[in-house]
Amino acid sequence: MSKQRLELRNTTNLVLTPQLQQAIRLLQMSSLELSDFLQTELLSNPLLEEQKNNQPNDTPQENNDTPKDPSLLGETPLVNTTTQENLLDLPEHAFDETSNHTENLQDYQNDSPSFDDFNLSSLSKPSSKNTKNFDSDEGPDINLIPDSPSDFRYHILQQFRLLSTQNLHLIIAEHLIDLINDAGWLSHCTLEIAESLGCTHEQVLHVLSLLQTCEPSGIFARDLKECLLIQLKDQNLLNPTFLILLDNLEDIANGNVKKLEKKTGKPLETIKQHVQIIRQLDPKPATLFTQSVADTVIPDIIVFKDSRNRWQVSLNEYSIPKLNVRRNFYSHLKKNVYSQKDKQFISENYQNASWLIKSVEQRNKTMLQVAEHIVKHQQLFFDRGISAIKPMILKEISERTALHESTISRITTNKFMSTPWGTFEMKYFFNVSLDSLNGASNHAATFVKHSIQQMIQQEPPQAILSDDKLMNTLREQGINIARRTITKYREAMNIPSSVVRRRQKNPQI
Repeated sequence: MSKQRLELRNTTNLVLTPQLQQAIRLLQMSSLELSDFLQTELLSNPLLEEQKNNQPNDTPQENNDTPKDPSLLGETPLVNTTTQENLLDLPEHAFDETSNHTENLQDYQNDSPSFDDFNLSSLSKPSSKNTKNFDSDEGPDINLIPDSPSDFRYHILQQFRLLSTQNLHLIIAEHLIDLINDAGWLSHCTLEIAESLGCTHEQVLHVLSLLQTCEPSGIFARDLKECLLIQLKDQNLLNPTFLILLDNLEDIANGNVKKLEKKTGKPLETIKQHVQIIRQLDPKPATLFTQSVADTVIPDIIVFKDSRNRWQVSLNEYSIPKLNVRRNFYSHLKKNVYSQKDKQFISENYQNASWLIKSVEQRNKTMLQVAEHIVKHQQLFFDRGISAIKPMILKEISERTALHESTISRITTNKFMSTPWGTFEMKYFFNVSLDSLNGASNHAATFVKHSIQQMIQQEPPQAILSDDKLMNTLREQGINIARRTITKYREAMNIPSSVVRRRQKNPQI
């Protein structure tokens, strides 16, 4: 019979507190996400306040540099970023990457083809709002909801109010409006929408059919085919030939005229006319309302030359609000609050506010530190442009900064750097190396991809470059690259094959 005994063992475990998890998530946030997150914290924590331009910061900081006007960046000294022990520098497996401060967005994969003629991109599925069940035609009066005249939501609701005045219909319409993506498509299941609203599926479909009559034509479609079909219907052009063509959009994109002739039974000239009309339709009818917002990128880091013609980096401090702890208010509350529950609430909010500010400062220091080493390594890129970009991997910056590779990855994802050659995501500067055939320096994959893209853009319609021809041309330039690598890079850039490009540049229809 085995004996029981007591043993003492020393073990080391990594325990992530909620505050540390929050600090790690801050590393991953873009400027817009961080700004939204801080605004939410300002509303929820009474001990936080936003620092105004002329307001001194009463929170101790290691770096007391005052932010400078971006217009004076040429005179701004390089921010010192010293390597130090970073509590946020944790390996990738230390916490669950899936936890985030926002709901996870699911990419909407549509069965209908998206092709270059319409320049469709991946569409994101917006998160649904919490809704109440309405079993009757009762509910809040949506006509009382204030809207901005320049807002897309306002534009659609104003039209819908002329089509139906029933409160239930208005509630469903408002919910559907909140669910459409930037292109104007509805990517959510109508059955799930009906279930979440507590109404019938028929009621949702009825409201959806009304919304599909609103302008711009084609909005609230559930896929590309329906988007184009609505526009043809609005123009009184819909006929059996168009219906067949809409079922074969991929053949239109690839220029498969023989297939279309067989499927429609129509002569070439008729198909040509119909296809021309389809190509003039708008697959993203809501773009006019959302383009200005979607195209906006706020740089986190600004790269500039100082008065001595040296490259420097500066944090764009205007992209996120700067927060202070309301210390005087905290001291006042401590003296005038007596219940244990209130004291605990004040203490927790004070600790959370202090930790949040420290975490944001650490995030910014880490980003500056990484950006500085990127600029040092890629100095030729900043001098000459993309033709001089060098191979660089996470490990190289990790060794120079003493930060974990996963930290480098997080701090460079969705962070943008403003350079004389444009604004680039910080991850853009990391790329693998391709061997050289003549013994010269190795070539960066980013430069090779750019070269492939340039050659394809400049190819004449009568001499389309196959992947073999692209490989031979690059090898003549001293780049050791395989044909399969050419194919992989081309597909990664969403560039069609030579067969498809030949049909597109030499259209038979």
